[in-house]
Amino acid sequence: MSPKPSTRRIGQRTVLIAAAILLLLAAGAGSARASVNVSLSADQSAASNGQTVTFTAAVTNNGPASSMLLRLNLAGSDESGADFVYVSSQPTGFGSCGGTDQGSTAVACGGTIAEGQTATLAVLTDVSVDGSGGPVSVTATVLNDSDGTVLASAQTTVTVAGYNPQTEEKETKTPTRRGSGEGTGESPGGTRSGEKPTEHKSNAGCVVPRLSGATLTATRKALRKAHCKLGKVTRRKSKGKVGVVTSQNPKPGKHLRAGSAVSIVLRSR
Repeated sequence: MSPKPSTRRIGQRTVLIAAAILLLLAAGAGSARASVNVSLSADQSAASNGQTVTFTAAVTNNGPASSMLLRLNLAGSDESGADFVYVSSQPTGFGSCGGTDQGSTAVACGGTIAEGQTATLAVLTDVSVDGSGGPVSVTATVLNDSDGTVLASAQTTVTVAGYNPQTEEKETKTPTRRGSGEGTGESPGGTRSGEKPTEHKSNAGCVVPRLSGATLTATRKALRKAHCKLGKVTRRKSKGKVGVVTSQNPKPGKHLRAGSAVSIVLRSR
């Protein structure tokens, strides 16, 4: 005897529901997100303008294997006036990295980390201060590479000493050829070390500001306001306060297309 039509319909619905559940379970298993731990540390707890700090992030994947992105935010707050500025990096277990230009304040590395494996990223930075300083936090964030979901994050804090150009000691004066700016406490361009950069405001394009004697943070701010951008950053040893601009190219007052790059030389130890 054949089953009634109503019975057949109930049986078909049951099969369809069961199949849908199996499909959902399979899709969920295929898109399972990795369980991740991340740690972040600094090689010193306190620093001042011109010094270096190395930050090390370690990402451990507890499974399953997954493609992920580690983002390190080095920018400080406007209140502190302090930034940690990228110098170099050493990734281990990651693929490609971005944001590795001189002067950058954000670095990101991506790649697939196998289950049970740990990938690390060590970033050497310059401390650049133009303000009161204080505790400055750096954050490491791990994201799912496919949809940007945050998987884990960690934070570390470095106390940065304030930088006030008005209270900095004057550099030792030594006789030198007139106009060179060397050994006179002046940077090339005629501005004494530690002075604020001269900002030029223009809606027509980039009007290059005077940057000599400014910290890297103050330089970046002045260039943004002048509709310019930071170009090549060269570090060169010379006598005087470290971490300030000693020369620039193009010269101050030059009118350029908006977004043009201005290269600088920073005094190093």
